[in-house]
Order: sequence, then C-alpha cells, then structure tokens
Amino acid sequence: MRTEIHLTIWARQLAILSFLLILAPAGWAGSKYKVLYNFKGGNDGIDPHGNLVFDAAGNLYGTTAQGGGTSACHGQYDGCGVVFQLVPQSSGDWKENVLYSFSTGSTGGIGLEGNLVLDPAGNVYGTAYWGGSDYQGTVFELTPGSGGWTEKDIYAFCPSRGCDDGASPASGVIFDDAGNLYGTATAGGTDGGGGVIFKLVPSNGTWTESVLYSFCPYYSCGSGGWFPWGLTRTANGDLYSTTTYGGNYVWPCIPGDGCGAVFKFSPKSGDYVALHQFDGRDGAFPNSAVVLDKQGNVYGTTTNDGAFGCGTVFQLSPKSEGGWMYNVLYNLRRGASAGSMAIDSAGDLYVANAGLMAGSCQGAEGGEVFKLSPSGHSHWTYTRIHEINSASSGLIFDKQGNLYGTAPNGGTNDYGFVFEVTP
Repeated sequence: MRTEIHLTIWARQLAILSFLLILAPAGWAGSKYKVLYNFKGGNDGIDPHGNLVFDAAGNLYGTTAQGGGTSACHGQYDGCGVVFQLVPQSSGDWKENVLYSFSTGSTGGIGLEGNLVLDPAGNVYGTAYWGGSDYQGTVFELTPGSGGWTEKDIYAFCPSRGCDDGASPASGVIFDDAGNLYGTATAGGTDGGGGVIFKLVPSNGTWTESVLYSFCPYYSCGSGGWFPWGLTRTANGDLYSTTTYGGNYVWPCIPGDGCGAVFKFSPKSGDYVALHQFDGRDGAFPNSAVVLDKQGNVYGTTTNDGAFGCGTVFQLSPKSEGGWMYNVLYNLRRGASAGSMAIDSAGDLYVANAGLMAGSCQGAEGGEVFKLSPSGHSHWTYTRIHEINSASSGLIFDKQGNLYGTAPNGGTNDYGFVFEVTP
C-alpha cells in the first residue's frame, strides 16, 4: 500500500501536469433525464451490464448479468441472466421484452456482462463470461422466429486442457465488413494465460475460431499488457483497446501485475503495439474499450490512481514523426468510470461515472454523467450533465443525440434500470 506522503506527491504532480483542464462549475447542464425501465428481478432480469445497442427500428437491446427466473446459476449469481429488448411506445414509455433467458449455464452461459451486436438480419450476438460446454465462456447467437428467439452457442471456449483458444470473454464481439466476428477473452491463450484476441469466421452455419494474438502476464514478456477489453475497429481494420494489467510493472503498479496499457493490433499484419503503459500517476487499470475521433486520436478511461485516486480520462495523439503523445484530460474524483465513453461529431466526450469507492479511490458515493469539451489550446471543459446512481455500462447515442446507459442497482425495485439523458 502506498503511503500518505506518496499520495500527496502524486496529487501535486498530477495537478501540475493537468492544469490545462478547465473545470466548469459543478451543476446541471440543462439536461433532461428519464428512467426508461426499472427491472423487477426474477424473470425480467437483475443487474444490467454492457453497453446498449439500437436496431434500425429504434429498439434497444441489452443484457443482465443475473435473473431470468431460473433456479440454476445460484451462488455467485442469482439466475443465469437474460437478453432483453426495450420497445418505445406511443405513450412515451418503453416496453420490455425478454428475448431469451439463459437457463442452465451449460448452454448460453452465465454472467452476460459484455456488449451486444446485431447483424443486418436482426440476429443478436454476445458473450458470456462463464458457462458453455466447458464452463469457460461462450459466444452466442440469438435468432428471431415465429415462435420466439432461438439461442445457439456459436463457440464455447476451452474445449481442451490449457485453454489455448482463450477463456472468460468479458466484452462482447464486433463485426468486420466481411461478417467475421472479433473479440477478446480475458484469460487463456498460448503465452501464459493472459488472454487473447480471437476471430470467428462463419461457414455453412458453423463458426471457426482462430487466435490472432495471445497476451502474456509475465514481466519477462515485456510491456504489451494482459487481461484485454472490448475492441474498437477503424475503417482500415485496425483494432484498438486496453488491458487492465501489464504495461508498466514498476512501483506503484501492483507488483507482478502492472498498471495496464493501451494497444493497437493489425489483423492484416499481425503487428501488436502497446501505445502507452500506465504508471499510476497518469492512471491505472483501464477496464473498457476506447473511442477514436476523426483525427485518429484515441480516448479512454482508467479506473484507479491519477490525482485523486479514482482514475483518469486520457487522450493519445499520433505524432507526425511516429509514436504517440499521452495527455490526461481529466482526473476523476467521484468514483471510477463505467464502461466506454461516447464521442459526438464536435469531439465532445461523454463519460458515465460509477460512483464506486474502492482501491485508491475514495470519492463521494453516487455516480454522474459528465461531458468534456475541447476548448482550444489543449484546454478541456468539464460539465456535469446529471447525477445518477452507479452506472454499469458505457454510453451510446441515438440519432437525435440523446444518451443511453444502465445502472446495475437502484431504481424502483433496486434491481437496476435503463436511463436516457438529453445533454
């Protein structure tokens, strides 16, 4: 554990390095806030997790980590979880439909905490952290039909000892232009069990998995990072994300684990580059995907350390001569960030704060949604949009510029809720 003296030194150093950040007065930004749905527990789900996603008709889809009305999966979870749909009604309310309740864990999985993705035909794809035939996690597909939705495990991880193919996927999957799926698993692989980047290729109703990159959890492997999160794909097919551990292994990072890294991976060439290794003073332990702007700058969050111990919002900018420049845009102080941020066409960043007090973070309880706006000469302006119970997902936009996210608890029944914020 770090001493009080070291905390004071870090706080002063980060305050100096981050003095260009302009903090707007705390308060509301004239936002409108609405709870779209309060989960009731049991059959309709408990503890929503992962980013929401829209279909072409404006319906929302998401997952809950628990619930579903089954007696299975009890212990760590209260039920195996559900995939849900929220349909807007003419009254302004939203109606929930449970598309599928995972019933046993041996099929589908347990712990639906990643993001969903839809294909052009309306099929829904996601990951389960546990469960499947070997109880090391799955990638699943839900297909609509006249009799409801049918679930299929398109891949169950770790079919043999060693889990060379990966294990425990936590972040969902994404498509490329050819209809292949890409994702990460937080464990397994051929290089010490630090996780993998994987690809799933469809053919005649089946999917074939291949490991594109194995993460190594040992200091001797270098600074590449391990325990990866969700992928962000660029137009040329490059993949960006973060790792919670690895990167910089020196103090004050956890001995033997490291503080995490930001990486870029090219599926075409197989090249993997750690763009930045966190050292604690600039943040530590990221646990979500990154977003990119039109100029190729990379933005993300960390969940620990920084000036106030609660993590940072950061920017990585490509240098003309090669390499990347790292900047802390904001030091979180009310709790760690929750999931990936959203970015609008003007380059404004929107972040959901989980309001958690853990590790080095001792911020005030209660989360918030806030905005960071570029205001010239490397200045960024902070504006609180709305105070909210602990968030459990990142934020997404609809076509009108409204933001949507989830909270894992609270709401009318204390089983979590889905919310909308108009900035």
